[in-house]
Amino acid sequence: MIELTSYDPRFDEELTAFDVQMAAEIRFHGDVMPESVCIALADGQVAGVAYIIRHATFLHLRKNLEYYYLHGVCKALPGHPEEVEISDALLEDLKETYRRTQAEHPGKRIALRMWCGAEKTDYAEYLMAHGFKMSRIMPVMVRKLNGGTENEKPADGQNDLTGTDELRKHFPLPDGYEIREMQLTDDFTAEYRKVNGAAFSLPDSMEELRFYTAGGARIFAVTRGESLAAALTTWRVSDTRAATENIFCRPSLKRKGLTSALIVHVLNLLKEEGYEEASLSLFGENQPAFQLYEKLGYEVQGFILEALYEADRSFRPY
Repeated sequence: MIELTSYDPRFDEELTAFDVQMAAEIRFHGDVMPESVCIALADGQVAGVAYIIRHATFLHLRKNLEYYYLHGVCKALPGHPEEVEISDALLEDLKETYRRTQAEHPGKRIALRMWCGAEKTDYAEYLMAHGFKMSRIMPVMVRKLNGGTENEKPADGQNDLTGTDELRKHFPLPDGYEIREMQLTDDFTAEYRKVNGAAFSLPDSMEELRFYTAGGARIFAVTRGESLAAALTTWRVSDTRAATENIFCRPSLKRKGLTSALIVHVLNLLKEEGYEEASLSLFGENQPAFQLYEKLGYEVQGFILEALYEADRSFRPY
């Protein structure tokens, strides 16, 4: 028998055994909606979990944006005899929480978003059967750290690059700037929000950044004095792979080689630490970023689909 219940600290040990990442997000991620956390019990044991994380867009409801996203996370115990029924119940609970939230904010186009690996066609069809539509696509790019790749482009007529050590010669840091690892002090957080917001028109969630840094993520930045020019966040994905994400540059300093020099610095650092790969993801329409990553030796390894659920698909904002 399946029973749905809200979060309670007494489930912490079971939740950690079920999924460490989900358990940590539920307990410590400041953007998780507490009222959205739903736990599925089968014969009294945790057999599934679902919750909603407020995206940065949703944190700026006063702005006129096309969409305000709520990110849904849902997982049933793989191989459980009632896995499908558990998934169905959790997903419907997420949708109901989303519908209540949309009703609380009339005039705002809120969407429930979930990610789906492009290769997981069965799951994509499952989400579409539950009213989701496939929207944008995100390429997942990987950079090998133990040698060159055919995508690396030589600079100024030089020979093909052979690895991350060689990259430093072709993508040097301009004079007057330095690269250093940063801590989330109040001063740096304020500077980060300002430059990040200018780069993306909307600052990332600081709660999400704090959650990842508390879990071991590191922020590297190009600075000039105390002024932030570019930043990159990296964290462990597995024993052999690290993420290189949240990459941005102050708009007025683009095309000076700051971002490429920063990425190269971090790639070399990750290589020295024993990682074999670095990965990142980006929306397919961001062609300038895609071309930069290709030039630095990243190659497309897969795709992630953005699945959206809307209570009213005929909604026309503003």
